[in-house]
Amino acid sequence: MIGLEESVAKAKIAQHFVPVSQGNDSSFLGTFDTILIGNALEKVDNPYIFLQELKKWLKKDGTVVGEAYNIATKSNISSLLKGEWYQEHFRKQNHFTRSDLEKIFSTCGYEEDVFYPFEEDSSETVPVFLKQEENDFLSQVYYSFRFRVKDKA
Repeated sequence: MIGLEESVAKAKIAQHFVPVSQGNDSSFLGTFDTILIGNALEKVDNPYIFLQELKKWLKKDGTVVGEAYNIATKSNISSLLKGEWYQEHFRKQNHFTRSDLEKIFSTCGYEEDVFYPFEEDSSETVPVFLKQEENDFLSQVYYSFRFRVKDKA
């Protein structure tokens, strides 16, 4: 495992946990089996460009693992119905539904490997995970998502 980080300050902190290469170290192009992006899609300027650039760093058939908060959660819809719009998480740059994510991944040349919803609004300390084969409306629209997508190449 290795971390790639452009920020000097973040790289200094991260190197206490894993080896870190700073900046755009091209010696790692095409070398990663898996890239963990956390919730980066919500924060990048352009998710399409971000995912296309990630492909350069992946080995053939490499995977990208991350999560995305779903703008269509029950709590957001409830707030809208009450006439309340501003929420803390609305300050994120990008907001997605499941169909948005599917379109972005497909357009960027990734295929869905694992894609499952989880209940982010739950007061439980462990999210309620749904079975992957569960395909009802609520599990696909009203939850946030964790995903693993695979390079189609």
